[in-house]
Amino acid sequence: MTRIAIIGDVHGRWADEDVSWFNQSDYDHILFVGDLAGSRHSGVLKIVARIARLTTPTLLMPGNHDAIHLLQMGAEIAGTPGLGRPFVRGNHRKLDEIVAALSPHTLAAWSLHPIDQDTAIVAGRPHSFGGPGFSFADFLSERWGIATLDQSIDRMRALIDQAPERILFLGHNGPAGLGAGRADIWGCDFKREGGDWGDRDLRAAIDYARDSGRTVLAVAAGHMHHDLKGGGQRPWTVTDDIGTIHVNAAQVPRIRDRKHHHVRMIIDGDAVSVETVQVAR
Repeated sequence: MTRIAIIGDVHGRWADEDVSWFNQSDYDHILFVGDLAGSRHSGVLKIVARIARLTTPTLLMPGNHDAIHLLQMGAEIAGTPGLGRPFVRGNHRKLDEIVAALSPHTLAAWSLHPIDQDTAIVAGRPHSFGGPGFSFADFLSERWGIATLDQSIDRMRALIDQAPERILFLGHNGPAGLGAGRADIWGCDFKREGGDWGDRDLRAAIDYARDSGRTVLAVAAGHMHHDLKGGGQRPWTVTDDIGTIHVNAAQVPRIRDRKHHHVRMIIDGDAVSVETVQVAR
């Protein structure tokens, strides 16, 4: 039996009390799905320094707020990503600083992380902004040699070919294919027309894993906040027709009424259970 804590978009809400609580918990692994702070890199580094004090093996998937300049995000929104090119050198510096501050824990990006002999985590595309495009392509191309959705799919397929029988996928954003309504788990709530805002490359990787005979136990991600623009809430978990559990851990803010949020996942063979945990401080 493996116990995993999934911590959603932190956005600055990660305290010394969180470190103490998790260091006394029974978790075997801790997964952060990204977006540690807002637009200030100094805030990200403060959160990472606290994460580094965890005694449980921890993976961090970088989000679109981590190592990315605010003007780059604006350029992506405006559909002019080339305007973000002058900030790529800064992206490298910031991510290097995150990796150094995170030690002894691990940055997860297009990477494979064994849990046991039969199970592994496949980490997908870092810094995802969601939607049909491939955000921050200049930076991802320089850093990882991947500049398109097709290249991302190929990299994840190669990881899956090396993976054991059971897979848990980790992303910043979740996969496409789970609904296009504003209140769907990765549906778009900030455009009038809605739409499926899940990652196409992650969807393709999940399908490939199944076609190759692997069991996809679960998908852990965040990015699309539970509170919807205009009111309402999206579900935090969905189980698809194949039986794979999808978890969106992005309760923002994650600390409400002095209660600190995370998702508890238990893997026992092919069986997976999840529950939200609200720890009072």
